[in-house]
Amino acid sequence: MIFDFIKIPDWGLIGIGVWLFVSLVVWYLYRHSTTKHRVGFKTTFLLISALFFFVFLFNRFEESSQAAPLRITVFPFINQTDTSPSISWESLAFSEILIKYLEQNNLEELLPYQLDWLIPAANRDSLTFQNYCLAFAKRINLDYFVVGRFLKKSPD
Repeated sequence: MIFDFIKIPDWGLIGIGVWLFVSLVVWYLYRHSTTKHRVGFKTTFLLISALFFFVFLFNRFEESSQAAPLRITVFPFINQTDTSPSISWESLAFSEILIKYLEQNNLEELLPYQLDWLIPAANRDSLTFQNYCLAFAKRINLDYFVVGRFLKKSPD
């Protein structure tokens, strides 16, 4: 963009501060000027004010038009066994593969959450319950998540 060099995290406060400083300098020059053409100072002040105003509006419009990426994750798949559901290394590996696939496609509209911090943040034993996964996804403010089940059959 044209105004990438003006990108400041909080443009509003900094822009107002810069505008006030420039306004004080122009006002000082206007008050203590010995020239008879003070109209030029008024024009300069109005031009500088208009420039700051339009740059401020342009930055606000540009920031609001950029959509935030969708937060997504794949919870470890639940291994349905005869005794009780569990999370095995296969389910962790499968979930990790899906997350890596989402990352490697360089989809800028997606922000996949990693299992590296997701598993320690959640209660691992409770991840076998879909209701807990739904509550945890709401707590960490996910837009989309995947919960799956699989049945591992023994090679008898």
